[in-house]
Amino acid sequence: MHLTDFIESRYCQGLRLRQVDMIQDGIAGSSATLSKMTKKLRMVCKRALRKYKRKTGQFVGGRTEFVIIDESNFRHKRKYRRGRAGETWRRKKWVFGILAIKGDRRRPILRLVEKHSRNHLIPVITRHVRQGSTILSDEWKPYKRALTTLGYTHYTVNHSRWFVDPVHGGHTQNIERAWSTYKNQVWRLRGNRTEKLLKEHLTCIEWTYWLGHSHRDGPLGRLPSSTSYPHMILLLPPIHRGPANSLLVAVVAPPASSTAALSRAETTSKPARRALRRKLPPCHRLALSPQRRPA
Repeated sequence: MHLTDFIESRYCQGLRLRQVDMIQDGIAGSSATLSKMTKKLRMVCKRALRKYKRKTGQFVGGRTEFVIIDESNFRHKRKYRRGRAGETWRRKKWVFGILAIKGDRRRPILRLVEKHSRNHLIPVITRHVRQGSTILSDEWKPYKRALTTLGYTHYTVNHSRWFVDPVHGGHTQNIERAWSTYKNQVWRLRGNRTEKLLKEHLTCIEWTYWLGHSHRDGPLGRLPSSTSYPHMILLLPPIHRGPANSLLVAVVAPPASSTAALSRAETTSKPARRALRRKLPPCHRLALSPQRRPA
């Protein structure tokens, strides 16, 4: 089982492999195994982002970065009003998005709120957007006049008349395009089945833009530094300075002795790492193989 192949298939934007495709490629033997591996990766992203929030906070805006806010519904959609209406169809919660833009950088903040009302949206804005920031939105009533009184520079776009305001030139196409990307990713991975699962996938999206893309090797290069947890170990040779195609990754749940042994393996040679891997119990062992890029 080559976990690095699986990670690449999940995080490279150009690859949209189905589980049946990955099973045929030998990445895993069953759909249940792939689901467990995906859950492990979501836990890595969730804990890394939580650690980042505790250390530096999650704030956007300021003098050099403007913010776009919008809300969207991630409920299940029935084509032609046919098909079963599951729990997602009856879900009334909305996803509130704050998208910070600075040049080519995009940093989203996605929160699941009970209602898209002033009492639910304004506290999220004041918690994450710095005062004095420039905020762009549509003319939804909870935003009007409330953000200006709180010290923000607020511009609105009347979508019933135009998509680009002719006066100040503002538009919300960036976040509208982002909603399409986020929903496509969540629905493709079937991450909208439960509210808990939806929150995990939203956290993974935030991790990708806040931590993954800020690394010089992208999300694959960020993963090793995001897994300083007992049940997940990712080994990266200390002399590695190249692209992510030589990344060595292992996700295991070993005892303390195996954890110490694997930590020592970072400074050993490749044959020594292979010998050390053979000493691990089968239930605590996963392939440590160089990442392969698709042809």
